[in-house]
Amino acid sequence: MVFDTVATEHGGGQRTLVDLAGNCSMVDPAISGEGGWVSATRMSGTGAVLLVVPEGGVGVQAYREMSEASGATSTFELMSLSKAWADDEWKHARGPQWVPPTSRKLQPGEVAAFTYRLLLAPSVRDKDAALIAAGFAVVQAPCPRGPPLTLALTLTLTLPLPLPLPLALTLTLALALTLTLTLTLTLTLCP
Repeated sequence: MVFDTVATEHGGGQRTLVDLAGNCSMVDPAISGEGGWVSATRMSGTGAVLLVVPEGGVGVQAYREMSEASGATSTFELMSLSKAWADDEWKHARGPQWVPPTSRKLQPGEVAAFTYRLLLAPSVRDKDAALIAAGFAVVQAPCPRGPPLTLALTLTLTLPLPLPLPLALTLTLALALTLTLTLTLTLTLCP
């Protein structure tokens, strides 16, 4: 699935704002394992939003730049298995991947299937509601309206009903500084 996010023409010239708004899309990957997804929104920010979500234990482990595919640096692929890349091409990257890389070895004649569902949200503002309706949890971390006076973080976690059991929530904060952090977690259950 190709989304045109290139800000330059294929000959190298700059695109106009009208051309960008009419022909390009903003692609936003959420690299978060089985809860991951990719959204494609018109560059104008108007209209429906295409959501690509994994199903059946498939996850989003990485979103890799594919310069070999087009000769450019604006082509990406969604990766459900990323261990080979993590072990070789990414081995000198700083820090761990967001989602632990996995691999799958196929025996001769064995077939592996990866299923993704396409959803359509009516607008950018309806993206979270579409994900919740499809059975995905949504985490929101609102931006402060002014300069932060304290290091307080507020997360809102919205879970679809019925809850998948067993339910496990893990929060990992990797900070470069030693800080005192206040965390507020709001849990909302949506029928």
